Amino acid sequence: MILKPQRNCIQIDRNSHYKLLVDGENYFEQLYKILPEAKSSIYIHAWEVDSKLRLKRDHNHDVELKNYLFSLVDKNPELNIYIICWDFSFVFFFERELFLKWKLDYLNHERIHFCYNTKHKLGGSNHQKFVVIDDEIVFLGGMDVTKRRFDSRDHEPGSDLRVDPRGHRYGPFHDVQVMIAGESAKTVADIFREDWLDLMGERLEEPKKKLKWPPDLAGDIHGELRGAISRSGVLGQSQDITKENLELYLDCIQNAKHYMYFESQYLTSADFVEALAQKLEANTEGVEVILVISNDWSGYFEERILGAISQRNLKRLLEADKYKKLQLVTPCIHRDGKKHFIKVHSKISIIDDVFIRVGSSNLNERSLHLDSEIDFSLEAQNPIQRMQIKKLLHDLLAEHTGVSLEEVSKKLNDLSLCEYIEKNQLNSRALVKIKRFTESSAVYLAPFKFIADPKMSITHFLKSNLIQFYGQVKQPKMLMVILGILLGLFLINHFSLFEQLRNYTQGEFLAAKSEGTLFTYGILIFGLSSFLGLPLNAMIPIVAMSIPGIEAFFICMMGSLLSSTAGYFLGRGVGTKLIPHQAKAKVDRASRILEGKGVVTVFLTRSLPVAPFIIINMVSGALKIKFHHYILGTFLGLLPGLTIFTFFGHEFQKMSQDFSWSSVMLSFCMLVFLILLSFYLKSVFKFKQGFDGVQKA
Repeated sequence: MILKPQRNCIQIDRNSHYKLLVDGENYFEQLYKILPEAKSSIYIHAWEVDSKLRLKRDHNHDVELKNYLFSLVDKNPELNIYIICWDFSFVFFFERELFLKWKLDYLNHERIHFCYNTKHKLGGSNHQKFVVIDDEIVFLGGMDVTKRRFDSRDHEPGSDLRVDPRGHRYGPFHDVQVMIAGESAKTVADIFREDWLDLMGERLEEPKKKLKWPPDLAGDIHGELRGAISRSGVLGQSQDITKENLELYLDCIQNAKHYMYFESQYLTSADFVEALAQKLEANTEGVEVILVISNDWSGYFEERILGAISQRNLKRLLEADKYKKLQLVTPCIHRDGKKHFIKVHSKISIIDDVFIRVGSSNLNERSLHLDSEIDFSLEAQNPIQRMQIKKLLHDLLAEHTGVSLEEVSKKLNDLSLCEYIEKNQLNSRALVKIKRFTESSAVYLAPFKFIADPKMSITHFLKSNLIQFYGQVKQPKMLMVILGILLGLFLINHFSLFEQLRNYTQGEFLAAKSEGTLFTYGILIFGLSSFLGLPLNAMIPIVAMSIPGIEAFFICMMGSLLSSTAGYFLGRGVGTKLIPHQAKAKVDRASRILEGKGVVTVFLTRSLPVAPFIIINMVSGALKIKFHHYILGTFLGLLPGLTIFTFFGHEFQKMSQDFSWSSVMLSFCMLVFLILLSFYLKSVFKFKQGFDGVQKA
């Protein structure tokens, strides 16, 4: 058994009916039919609600959601409707319906109650999507009662069905919702009531009257159904974090014996990908893995950031697939010589004909760690239920490959799942292989994943990274020594203990500048010093404190480039033989990194503490990196740090003579920027190592 209470689910529930509703037309049709049957209560928990949504798309029933809900409470004096919706991020300001609470609560019916969910962690969201009726029936899955979710199963390109309340068309959209009757509906209703108490301070009563399952609606899985609810994110008033959904995904991978079928909008969860990669590497049992992932992004930054993470994960999985049992695909319609990709918004898992799961949780970091999510899973108890789960899988494959359910079942008698997908690549509708999620340039936006796909709250992220930064100082005493030296220099300069020396230095500077020898001697001395191994980060502030502004920057940059050129040609001539044996590890590290060659690789090695300056120079020459790539990468890599260190040294010199808090704050801000830049470049470097190597489509 995969379901384990207190580990990957709340508890085991007994349920009587199960119906899979594939795509928006089927879900909204069923919702439209059953809502008028509600006796006491309707609970709507959503990431987004749009009051202008049309549940039906025909002229006889063309009514907006808001008016439809009003009509329900008008007809039934015992009915109360409660709605919890995420208090959305400013990022979605122009995409969301404004004044929703005013439209649904303040202005209208006293038995329609609305509140925004504001109790999620900073950076997280309420992503649960369910509707509970009378504690007896629950609709749960990936679809909100909102715009841009409605589509039919044929996903016809250019369909008039896909028009949002603003009159804007949208592309083909695939999603899944499940309809359940039984104890799981009560479990979900209890979750809603706990959230309402936490948000509004009001304890909702359980409904006294309950509706029954529609007699004319046949379920997909029959008999007593063993099911369970699993969650992610913050738990009500306790504010505890649960990762039941993540544990359930990992347990599915571990327990699979024949096949795993997943549909998800994203593929950015490191935990999921690594567990699946390890399964593929040791896949002597021949377990097939079908991953149906969206390759249709919501915008430029989503494609660049999440696409880059997905690209790295794609490479990891393809490298792990030693036994060729992986199909990473996306649904596509071939029409008039063009490919029309269908946006995958569904979150469904089917394992070995014995397990099926539908919910709101994606295979991404925020879904499995931070956002509030809710999924329902069911395990087969007998051969009949296993056959019914298999039929649901075949039904999904029939939709994606444009053939009948009967034909899919017939072909899969002779073919494996991977073989079936492979042989249907050229159908008018097909699951086509994903070879690349985004372009290589996207790797430079990937570090912003902490915004687009955070694994922790923003508060936790900042705390942990500050701790990590200070934890990198292996000897705290050394940090105190450095701070002591800076304080000493400040006091010496401030109290004019070396005023004569400073006046002499400034006098010599003015004389040298007037004679035209300043830059020549300055560049030569700086270049020779760095060539002999003196650290740039120590020399630059000293030069900046001795020589004003732009002159200091020019001397440091030209001296560094001179030293870089000398080291490069020395390495090109004699290799790395002159580097002491004690530095072999640093030479090896620099060599591995610089093998990528090119301007970008040199830029990253200059920006990060990969190896001492002279070692990078000589290794670059020994590897015969093109000189113009090398010198341009060096210039770009030195530019941010050199600018900041020059500025910092100059401000420190000014501050020591004429103290002001504005100088302190300016210096502090520049230092923080340098630290953040270092974190960013380090993240880019890590992503770049795992990004490339997948053939372009």
